[in-house]
Amino acid sequence: MGEYVYIRSMSKNEKDLKNKASNGEAASVSPAEEAILNDTSHRRRDGYCKTLYSRYLNRNLGISKTRCESLNEAVDALHSAVSKLDGSNLQRFDLDQSVGHLLAIFGGIEDLNTFDGVSKEDWNKLKDIQETVRSGSKLYRLKVHNNHWDEELLKPFVPSS
Repeated sequence: MGEYVYIRSMSKNEKDLKNKASNGEAASVSPAEEAILNDTSHRRRDGYCKTLYSRYLNRNLGISKTRCESLNEAVDALHSAVSKLDGSNLQRFDLDQSVGHLLAIFGGIEDLNTFDGVSKEDWNKLKDIQETVRSGSKLYRLKVHNNHWDEELLKPFVPSS
């Protein structure tokens, strides 16, 4: 009890090669293929990325394996949240915005790095928008009612082109 058994699934190609080798068809398995099948370090090297997406980030995009898991978790959380939106909220969120745009807005409002995703003018606008979202519900409603903020600060942020 409490003991985990590591089960690794084999790809169809790997199974085919193993079957050929065990059925006496060793001539159809090259020495290089046989060496790969018998090298246990390949299994260890693939263990760094636990999901297919994190493995994709590493293999296909060349992102460091030390960053793949955290990116995978972030994209998974975003995917999960967006998949729960109904049609009208999904339209408001605007799936056509770039990731850079999304990160720039998030970074600007939350006082984080914007990755140079916005101009100085846009950065200043984000800082002003930040002030509108800092206020709690009652204070926000009072300030809107008293025309404390420019109407543009209460609209979705659109970067200047």
